[in-house]
Amino acid sequence: MAGRRRKYKVALTNTERNRLKEVVRDKRTSNTIRNRCRILLALDENQTSATTYDDCAYYLGVSKPTICNVVKCYALEGIDKVLVRNRNINSDNANRKIDGALEARIIAMACSNPPEGHARWTVKLLTEKARVELELSAGEEAVRRMLKKTNCVLT
Repeated sequence: MAGRRRKYKVALTNTERNRLKEVVRDKRTSNTIRNRCRILLALDENQTSATTYDDCAYYLGVSKPTICNVVKCYALEGIDKVLVRNRNINSDNANRKIDGALEARIIAMACSNPPEGHARWTVKLLTEKARVELELSAGEEAVRRMLKKTNCVLT
């Protein structure tokens, strides 16, 4: 039984193939981009060993829709679009551990008088007090970044 004909074809030039191989070898490349490069290299019709989508999905450990999306992106928008990771503008806001209300309460705490025996607030003191009073689940680094972002100086 023959499968459906492919709507989009991957026919890499030598320069594109070399560029993809360089990106795969680079240690700073994310796994997402690395997998995209491997998909295109595996499905290249200019090579003699072009594989099927199912084989490619099995060997690379990705889903078949991922392969279809990468091939479609390559065919319609080119190799430069494949090598760029698309980020949702809301992704950073969705992953924030300190939201606006909690941020305001921590800043108010930082503007108040420091606890007994301390001359001023430190990030560690603020984090510990916020964990007790505000049930904060974030660490010291998240509190420090939030204070830095709002230009809140603890001195």
